[in-house]
Amino acid sequence: AFLITEGYLKTKNIKKYIIRLSIFAIISEIPFDLAFQNNVFNIESQNVFFTLAISVVTIYLFDKYKNKPYVAIIPIAGILAAQFIQSDYAGFGVILIFLLYLAKGNKLYILIALMIFNLLIIAASTQSISSPWRYIQAFSMFSFFIMFMYNGERGKSLKYMFYIFY
Repeated sequence: AFLITEGYLKTKNIKKYIIRLSIFAIISEIPFDLAFQNNVFNIESQNVFFTLAISVVTIYLFDKYKNKPYVAIIPIAGILAAQFIQSDYAGFGVILIFLLYLAKGNKLYILIALMIFNLLIIAASTQSISSPWRYIQAFSMFSFFIMFMYNGERGKSLKYMFYIFY
């Protein structure tokens, strides 16, 4: 989620970024469904790349229309879209990415965003995240230490290696 917001903030071409995420969402769907649903195609659950793509579209539209009175509807629409298609992390994933986008590199705000997200996950009784996973999710707080060490500079370009790994 943190790297998606960094990617959004630093990409040269946001439309290509959205297209790339969307293509990987589609390509990853069959292996995802086979691994987790034992089906070639399952409409009831979509992989996390759909959440990532919806999140990037959400923050792009939020940026584009930030001076409009209806701007608050945009993140709500992104959350509802992820919930509707039942993507991994669903609306919670969009919330986290949106909060990290609002934090924009402020390490205190990033920590607060992670805490809010984890409290939402643990407190929620939702169909999209099963009970044991809610508590395991709390370990994501340890990722803050890695984010805290991030200096905002680009390291080695391993973009496609991570896509292939996924």
